[in-house]
Amino acid sequence: MDQNKYFSLFACCFPVSGKKKGIILDSQRGAFLPIPNLLIPILKQSKEYCIRELVCDKYPHLEKGILSYFSKLIEMEYGFLTSEPERFPEMDLTWKSPYRLSVAIIEYSSIMSDYDLPSLFAMLAEEACEMIQLRLFGQVEIGEINQALQVLNRSRIKRCEILMNEESYTPQETEYTQIANNHPRVSNYLIFNSDPKYNTKTIHHYRSPLKPASYFEKITKDGFVASVNTFAESQEYNIGLHRKVGIDLEGYIKNHPAHSKEFGNLRTGLPLSKILRDPGFLEQQLIPKSAVYPCKECQYRNMCGTVSELLPEKDSFTLAHPCDFDPAANAWNNPAHFEIET
Repeated sequence: MDQNKYFSLFACCFPVSGKKKGIILDSQRGAFLPIPNLLIPILKQSKEYCIRELVCDKYPHLEKGILSYFSKLIEMEYGFLTSEPERFPEMDLTWKSPYRLSVAIIEYSSIMSDYDLPSLFAMLAEEACEMIQLRLFGQVEIGEINQALQVLNRSRIKRCEILMNEESYTPQETEYTQIANNHPRVSNYLIFNSDPKYNTKTIHHYRSPLKPASYFEKITKDGFVASVNTFAESQEYNIGLHRKVGIDLEGYIKNHPAHSKEFGNLRTGLPLSKILRDPGFLEQQLIPKSAVYPCKECQYRNMCGTVSELLPEKDSFTLAHPCDFDPAANAWNNPAHFEIET
């Protein structure tokens, strides 16, 4: 290795420290590599000092480890050597999106929900919503669903996924199949209280039941999103709650249906657009993981989309629905954990 050269991470690779362990997040390949925290300040100085200066002047006691890691990172295509580090500027992390809402999570029941579903879909379309997750409870009138989904055909909403329990799905399986055939923006079904052996490409079954006002999350490594857009968004926003809205069974508008705080009700006629711009509604969306404990100590904070409600605690915030990962131990408390519900 030519120690007169500089080591540089590729612009799409970002070092992130944790309480006990760090990672390099590769936003191009959607991957991450565990590294010791000790390596992170070295990587941040590697464009300022050539390798010889790093190992001889700055970190002589770490020479063997630095050279070993640089070789490994080059081999794994996380970085490269250069004589002109100034030619490789850092990536612009200005975050942008054409959608004002990324996801609307809607709970609906023909018996319990006293609000108009097609009108809600139309309001979400006006708000440039990207995706709708429709959670159905009990036996829902298929005509109501069809009427609401007609709105998608004339909107910018890209897709809709439908969640329900097996006891709601099975009696109307034929009708739901027709819905998928008639409405191409219905991307998939998630069927709960069911057997995963029946999984297909577009119908996914889960053993646990779906409950109103519940969390359904993947807080595992498989659920992390390592992308440029998500990393950029995470610098200023809570990626689990930003640009999201939840409507519970009774029509209350929240950051997520499982949250306790309400900001209005669809039945009052208060414009949804006004609520979505209310500072109180936006508050939790504007709290990045770097201000949340223990997320700020977690090396996965820029990839994790937990939608937990945030509770104020002294000069920080904490999760109302804690994660199973312990940054201090660098371990999962329940490695088999897949679905989270309350």
